[in-house]
Amino acid sequence: MITVPETLETLRLQVAFLATGTNPIVYFPKNTPVIPKLPQGMKEIIRKTGIFYYNPSIITEKLIDKAIQEDVVWAILGFVQDKKEAIKSGYPVAIVARDANRNEIKTAVVDSNNQQLLSAQAYIFYQFFPNSTVNAETVFAIIAERMIKNGEQYAS
Repeated sequence: MITVPETLETLRLQVAFLATGTNPIVYFPKNTPVIPKLPQGMKEIIRKTGIFYYNPSIITEKLIDKAIQEDVVWAILGFVQDKKEAIKSGYPVAIVARDANRNEIKTAVVDSNNQQLLSAQAYIFYQFFPNSTVNAETVFAIIAERMIKNGEQYAS
């Protein structure tokens, strides 16, 4: 599955919420070109797949390693469903947390036919990112926004 990387601004926002203590973890996939500075009091671990910044009062290195081993990293990142499963449903939707300037903070892909998952994802994002707005958007819109903001040029 092809994914479009989060923007540097999105990663900075996630790290800022990590610093305030509401966002427990931030993941930087391997080959992330620029990684924001680790906030004071937080921890970092490097694994084959990338780098994790985390709040040690909420998440442990052991928990991260177990999630990697069991292929459920999505769950410790605050997602209620693996995006592969949401896409398989045939009705994926992006649940997006945005700041006051409409910058993407974090996006989850969820089966739009499952109201419980939709509600749970919105609730988690409101907890992780206080004072944000959380809305359903098309997956395509998020991909296009990231491509434009990242300056990526993809061949058609």
